[in-house]
Formats: sequence, C-alpha cells, structure tokens
Amino acid sequence: MTSEVQTGSGLEPRTLAAETLDGLGRGDVEAFGRHRADDAGWELVGQGYLPAGPLFEGRDAILRDLVAMGGELYDLTSFEVDLKHLVAEGPIVVAEFTLAARTPAGKDYRNDYVMVFTTADGKVTSVREYTNTLYAKGVHAGD
Repeated sequence: MTSEVQTGSGLEPRTLAAETLDGLGRGDVEAFGRHRADDAGWELVGQGYLPAGPLFEGRDAILRDLVAMGGELYDLTSFEVDLKHLVAEGPIVVAEFTLAARTPAGKDYRNDYVMVFTTADGKVTSVREYTNTLYAKGVHAGD
C-alpha cells in the first residue's frame, strides 16, 4: 500500500460507498481507502471490546489502525462481501451486506453488517458500522 491514495472527487455518494465495499471484499486496502477524506471518521458501533477501540479518526488512522486490527482478527485475503442493499439519499448511503472471512486460526466468520456512509465533496467523511457483536466476539473467543 502506498501512502499517496487518489481521492474520489466528483463521484456520486453511492459510487463512493460501492467502491469502498468492493475494496473491502477484495482485501484491497488501497481501493478501500481511496475515497476517504483526510479527516474522516470510522465508528464500530457497540464494538468497544476490540483492541484498537471503536473509533478511528482521520484517514491515516483508518488505513493504519483499523486495517491492522482487521488483519489481526481476519485473513484479509479471505474477505467476501455479499451486498444486499445499497441505498443513497443525498450525501448519505446505507449498505447492508454479509461479510465472510477466515480468522488467522482458520475459523469461518460470516456476519451481517449495515454501514452508514456520509459523504461530502466527492469523499467519504464518516462511516458508522453496525454488526452482530455477540457473534463476532464468540468467533474470536480463544484465538
């Protein structure tokens, strides 16, 4: 991954969210972070138990800390995103999808997610991520 990532200026909010999810599903960190604003935030709602915490502030923290934590919890190359719905209303996009992956210990992970993207000026400015935290914690118990 390079530290210089092109922004998505001029892209519609729906496209920004879709390309972020596509990058996630391919384990492509560059594509995942391409459209992030420098001061973007990413909140893992209800996931304060995670080692890096539930809130990542700033593009660099998202790409460094959130991705690093993801790499500790999952084999990023095993990610598969099955998008169910992608709904845009003005600068807000809501995505519902199932994420399948493997943990480093080889356990299967399959959980439903909802992400709410906020966009401005052709960039993602914030993401609020919702998932079944009880299930996620259970998969990682003993890892």
